[in-house]
Amino acid sequence: MSSTRSSQNNNSEKKPNRSSVKVFKPREPCIERLTSSNQTINTVGILTRILIITQLACTVARDCYHAGRLYIDLNVLYLGIGSFSDILFFGLCLSVQHLGCLLVHPTFKAWRWLRASVGALMADTLFLLFYMGWVVVSWWLFFNATFTQRMPAFLSAAYGVEMVRLTAKIHSFIRENAYKVLYPWNKEDESGPAVWYQGQMDPKVGSFSQYLYFLFAPTLLYRDHYPRTTAPVNWTKALTYLIEFLALVTWAVMMGRDVMIPESMRLDSLVAAFLRTVPVAFFTLVLAGVCLLHCWSCFGAELTRFADREFHREWWNAKEFTEYYRDWNLVVYEWLHAYLYHDGKKFCRSPAIRIMLVFLTSACAHDILVGAGLGYFLPNFLVCFGVLGMMCYFVLPQGSRENGKPVVILAPIFFGFTLLLCYPLCVLSMKKYCHPNQPSSMWEFFWPPLLECYQKYNS
Repeated sequence: MSSTRSSQNNNSEKKPNRSSVKVFKPREPCIERLTSSNQTINTVGILTRILIITQLACTVARDCYHAGRLYIDLNVLYLGIGSFSDILFFGLCLSVQHLGCLLVHPTFKAWRWLRASVGALMADTLFLLFYMGWVVVSWWLFFNATFTQRMPAFLSAAYGVEMVRLTAKIHSFIRENAYKVLYPWNKEDESGPAVWYQGQMDPKVGSFSQYLYFLFAPTLLYRDHYPRTTAPVNWTKALTYLIEFLALVTWAVMMGRDVMIPESMRLDSLVAAFLRTVPVAFFTLVLAGVCLLHCWSCFGAELTRFADREFHREWWNAKEFTEYYRDWNLVVYEWLHAYLYHDGKKFCRSPAIRIMLVFLTSACAHDILVGAGLGYFLPNFLVCFGVLGMMCYFVLPQGSRENGKPVVILAPIFFGFTLLLCYPLCVLSMKKYCHPNQPSSMWEFFWPPLLECYQKYNS
């Protein structure tokens, strides 16, 4: 008995400690919670809607006046989406990727069976090869579709976002369920996963229906059970979220067309476009969070009856950079914290190095998505977010929340977001005025002919 207890204690000591896992709870969206409890914020939201509708109406009226008929200039949107055949190709690519994701669950079950039948070494090796092969093939299909097949900009960006989402979800599913296979536990345990997850995980590997729900749920963290709304799907509410999302996307396209894109590649036009973008960047940053983290995420949550709808917090009140990075996008932050920062303790004890890894991973992912949409790559996010943002994180004093002011945090963020907007707008101007050939090599992809186009107009 004593030897058995000692072996159990040794095994328990080898188990990774994951006591800081995310526990999902029924929560209202941050914006809806604030507007329902504060009349002033509700009024600001109404005025913002009126402003967007008025601006869209004035833009449409101006297009009709110049054309002399009922006309809306959506050429930028059409160029970004392409033809009907491009949309069909985009749908085919996404279907193939989702079918590949469906293979992960039965393959994981086969790995668990092989581990008990032929041994851990062979089973682990085969499953690791499958997982690495799935990642390589999936991303090869993405790069082949976006760069070789010349998928339009908006479809390429959407394809890239979906690839990042699916890759993160597959890793979470494998990571959470592999723990069950490697370190078995029971619901009656007084410590470990039975306590950490508060009933949201079962000792057995999740079923295929649970895995399928996770693929469409608006979260990147796998759980066997999520809090669900008791009421049926409110289709009116879901349609409202979708209409607001489409309206914000249309507003962003028209603002980019009319205000942000330079009129030429001459220096005075570039400077004027930058100065026009500075005040618009403030509004764009706020509405980008509303568009993606409120409208689109709540639309998916309503369709799946997902009850935890706190996808962001009040990041505009942040008095520290740590607070801003945490509250801006909870969906991505929680994945990075769980699987890069926390799981990275096994390979690196230094918190600073793990934080740098999180910054660099996030910045590179953003640059790949922007590069896929534009057809050219420059380390824009890597410089603004991965270098300058990391310097702000480490250099500026933390823990001074009582004396800090949100303007000290928001001012460099808005300025940096202006720089992030200017690069893709300059690339679009380069394509419009210089008509460069599509990159035919990796060197041309990483070195867009911006300088050559600039010299052509300023020589």
